[in-house]
Amino acid sequence: ANTLKNIGSCHRGLGDHEQALASFRRALAHAPRHAGGLATTAAADDILNDMAAVLGRLERYEEARDAAREALALDPGDGPARRNLANALQMLGRSDEAVAVLREGLEAEPCSAALLEGLAYVHHNRGDAPKALAAYREAVACDARRAEARLGLAQALADGDLLEEALVHYQHATQLDPHVGWFGLADVLHRLGRVEEARGALRTAIERMPDRAATAHYNLGNSYYKRGELEEGRSHLVRAVELDPDYAEAWCNLGECLQRMGRWEEAVEPRRRGHELGTKRPDWRYDSAAWVEEAERLAAQARRLPRVLAGAEDPEDPDELLELAEMAGRRGQLADAVGLYRRALAAFPPAVADLRQPQRYQAALTAVRAGPASYGEALAWLRANLQLMHRAGPPQAALVVQILRQWQQAPQLAAVRDASDLAPAWRRFWTEVADLRVRAEGIPQARTLDAAELERRLPGVLAGEDLPATGLAWAAFARLAYQRGQHADAVRLFGRAFEAEPALLGILANSYPYDAARSAAQLDEAAQDAALPWLRGRLRAVAPMAEKDARRALRVLGTWTSVAALAPLRDAQTRSMAWRAFWLEVDALRGVALLRVGRAGEAFGVLRDAMARGAGRLPPSIRSTLPYNTACAAVRVGSAEHDRALGWVQEALAACGDRLAEGGPGAATVATELRLWKQDADLAPVRDRDGLPAAWQQFWSDVDALLARAEEVSK
Repeated sequence: ANTLKNIGSCHRGLGDHEQALASFRRALAHAPRHAGGLATTAAADDILNDMAAVLGRLERYEEARDAAREALALDPGDGPARRNLANALQMLGRSDEAVAVLREGLEAEPCSAALLEGLAYVHHNRGDAPKALAAYREAVACDARRAEARLGLAQALADGDLLEEALVHYQHATQLDPHVGWFGLADVLHRLGRVEEARGALRTAIERMPDRAATAHYNLGNSYYKRGELEEGRSHLVRAVELDPDYAEAWCNLGECLQRMGRWEEAVEPRRRGHELGTKRPDWRYDSAAWVEEAERLAAQARRLPRVLAGAEDPEDPDELLELAEMAGRRGQLADAVGLYRRALAAFPPAVADLRQPQRYQAALTAVRAGPASYGEALAWLRANLQLMHRAGPPQAALVVQILRQWQQAPQLAAVRDASDLAPAWRRFWTEVADLRVRAEGIPQARTLDAAELERRLPGVLAGEDLPATGLAWAAFARLAYQRGQHADAVRLFGRAFEAEPALLGILANSYPYDAARSAAQLDEAAQDAALPWLRGRLRAVAPMAEKDARRALRVLGTWTSVAALAPLRDAQTRSMAWRAFWLEVDALRGVALLRVGRAGEAFGVLRDAMARGAGRLPPSIRSTLPYNTACAAVRVGSAEHDRALGWVQEALAACGDRLAEGGPGAATVATELRLWKQDADLAPVRDRDGLPAAWQQFWSDVDALLARAEEVSK
């Protein structure tokens, strides 16, 4: 029995769980049994525990539960058996029973680190972060030299953004067991900005955890390519797929790395390979089909770029021009890139809501790279951004300081900042930058509190004895409370911050409304409802991006609609009309942004589902725009959806008619909207072609009639 058990343990260590299970079953069969049929050797409960653990890895949770119960029947004091039983019960959706099993064991052995770890794990999976953290702390207090307890505590602390404390426990865990903890340690170091130390931890993982070398290379590749060190990132991602050819995530990220390197045609196959592998897994949660579609589109654009630069094609869409400009820049065709940026920015100036102005800033960096002949244009673009910052209000002072500091340090601007023979215009520009930074730093809102001051003052702020001077300071204390898991305090402090400085809701460079919503989501319905106007304020700031900076809008809105921490707020739409309207507006904007980046099929799915959820009860803010954009997406998908597109666009027209009938200044807005419909390229296939079906002809006649009425009323 012992020999077979050892063979099973070897198979288990190698990850061959089916063979391990077969060996454990044979070991148990060879163990002596009493009349009741249960094995009675000293090793029997160990064998059953090994079986329970392996069955859990194979996701055969009912069998795992039965094996653990049999082990527990042999020895009611067997802690590992209790933990295996609790794990199986939890995976079967019976977490209350799992907690009861563990607490029963803790009554007999109150300082069992293993049982406390199990209890923490159950609490974690139930979403009860404070109880999970408390149980892990107790486990470490009971056995400070248990690496597993240290790891669990470190992970719980990291999940709560308590990074410095998490770092200490990860370091202790790796000292206690040099074969564990390196990935978590690297993650925390990355989040603390200690990138080289994080990379060192991953290199150590390659040495000490060779069975996970592919994962370590994958994480190293991500660390490099996402920070612009593309060749180093590519080499690690290539190594990851060499070690594990079925590593879907590594294939997908290799494709993205190649895209950033300007090797768009090479990127298609890794993206496609990652999608094929990933979608075979039940746990795959990425929209990799959209990645493949985007890779194929970029490859087509890359093939098209030479024709555009040769003048054989003349794109007019500003977003397309910006994309082609970036492509030309990545390929080193800098003068051509500057020309494309010039056309794009002239046709579609960036929205003034975002002081960062990333498109114009990127254009300026490209112009500097292009050499002295383009320095004048670089100066004009940077000066345009500087003028926006001159007009910024006090709540944006900290962002102004951050941007200007970046300009003063950016190596890409060294040629027009640090040279000894700078032109007078550049000297005046950098003097103005320095002066504005000094003035901005003198505004109270620009003062940032360091971590030590925040920690020292937080108790007084929570007690009402220390009142921060600005909304930004209130927000800094609120974020610290949020990071500590003090969600009720965080919501209260965020409320004070937004009351003092409502503009914080619209400053896209901070994540305060999102952090506030994450805290509110952990509390009762009243607290959750308090977060709604905060998210609405941020949504108003994001809305223009759906048209003007669609990829950035998708990053923001995609987080809102997918992150688990906001699930209670998404569920709130089942109990509240206000929440239902909010999430419909979010999806309406997501759909528009997806359309703007060329992902028509995905846009159609999002918008169609939103229309179904809001049938007959669309909020006024999207009563015409949501059905209209759904129709545009349907037309882009293909002729098979044209009939449904007609129904949606007729609904949009009816909503415009209702707004016109209400009177007031809205007539001019309706007229502008209808004129855009008559020019929108998305609807060209159902507007401008010969042989248009009679229903569509009638629709456009109705548009003309309503437009005439709107123009008459607005005179």
